[in-house]
Amino acid sequence: MTPFERALAAAGNLVAAWDLEDNDDQRLALFSVGDGGAHKQAETDVPAATREDMVDRLVARGVRIGAMYAGTRFVWVADEQGYAVWTDTACTARSAERDRDIERVHVWLDPEDQGHRGVRFDLAGGGERTIAEEKRPSAAMLSYGEDDLYYETFWAHYLSLHLALWHEVPLQNDIAPTSIESDLAVRRAALELAKRLESDPNEHVISVGAIAPASELALRASNGELEVRVKRTGSTGWLAKTLTRGTAPQVRAFLRRVTTPPAVLRAMNALLEAR
Repeated sequence: MTPFERALAAAGNLVAAWDLEDNDDQRLALFSVGDGGAHKQAETDVPAATREDMVDRLVARGVRIGAMYAGTRFVWVADEQGYAVWTDTACTARSAERDRDIERVHVWLDPEDQGHRGVRFDLAGGGERTIAEEKRPSAAMLSYGEDDLYYETFWAHYLSLHLALWHEVPLQNDIAPTSIESDLAVRRAALELAKRLESDPNEHVISVGAIAPASELALRASNGELEVRVKRTGSTGWLAKTLTRGTAPQVRAFLRRVTTPPAVLRAMNALLEAR
């Protein structure tokens, strides 16, 4: 039995967090989580071809699937059970339901100290709720530049993106400004498709709409397959790519993941670039 399997067999609340820095043989770390934080028990590398099988095994054992970035101290999960964020010493945020007072997720930077940055919720009425923050002394070095700041805050980019998609609200990133309107459009379509499959497991096609550079993007679910369909500008024909295969419950679960909208957009761009 491997160290990962031994840790998996232990009792307690477990989160398996994908390291989002590694996209080929992706590192998967297993954490025990609670009010006292997230504590790594083991890790393993998972080839891309077997990631979905690993997810299915873990979910069947009651393990939640989350994320981290490059071994930074933040571990998080945003799934059908809710969302939670941990450091190595505490749970900094947790909820099983969406807070309707959240207007946006905000990656912020202290203008007087670049080492002080984090992720917060901007609330209706002007309030704020900090979800994660850090202070890095390295930012005080004379050689510290924009590239250092950008790399050191990748964790905040991914955490804020996942929380914004889970809450279906806009994202404001003061460090690396970006728009997630396309991701939100895919998120809404994916959740609607999952709902339709819940009541009728037969074939369904749902249009996401015009998502640049495509004139139309759609999702099609049929016979245990989820397909991304794209039309080029000025074309009437569809380009298609299978994104995942599995049982009906597995396809629905895939559609509900916060990682699915970026995966759909990557597939869309790959289709457009290939022809």
